[in-house]
Amino acid sequence: MRSVLYLFAGCAAFWLLTALPARMLGGGNAAVACSGTAMLLCFGPAALTLAWATWALQRDAQKQLLLVIGGGGIRMFFVLVAGLLLTQMVPFYQERPREFLFWLLAAYLFTLALEIVLMLAGRASPRGVQAKTVAADQPPPGP
Repeated sequence: MRSVLYLFAGCAAFWLLTALPARMLGGGNAAVACSGTAMLLCFGPAALTLAWATWALQRDAQKQLLLVIGGGGIRMFFVLVAGLLLTQMVPFYQERPREFLFWLLAAYLFTLALEIVLMLAGRASPRGVQAKTVAADQPPPGP
C-alpha cells in the first residue's frame, strides 16, 4: 500500500506547510489544533477509499463505478458528520467553528485532490492506448 503512505506523507506535509505559518501569523496553538484535527478527520476516510480504489481498479468496470459514486459519498458524509459533531459537542471547537470549518474544507479539498492523483497514478494503462502512443511518437516512414 505505497499509495496510502504517499497520502500520509502528502497530508503531513500539507499540514506542516499550512499550520505552522498560520500559528506564526496569529492563529496560535488553536490554528495548529484545528488544522491537525481537520487533517486527521480527512485522512482516515481518504486512506480507506484509496485502499478501496486500489482494489477496485483491478476489477471490472461496475466495481469502479461503485467506487466513484460510493467512495466520494462515504468520505463526504463521514467528514461532514464528524465536523458537525465536533463543532456542536466539543467546547474547544464550539468557540471557533468558523476557523475549524475553514481548516476542514481546506483539508478535505487537499486530500481529495491528492487521492485522485494517487488513484490515477496507480492505474494501469490499457495496452491499446500505450501502443497507439508509441506509434504516434515515431516519425513517419520515409519514401
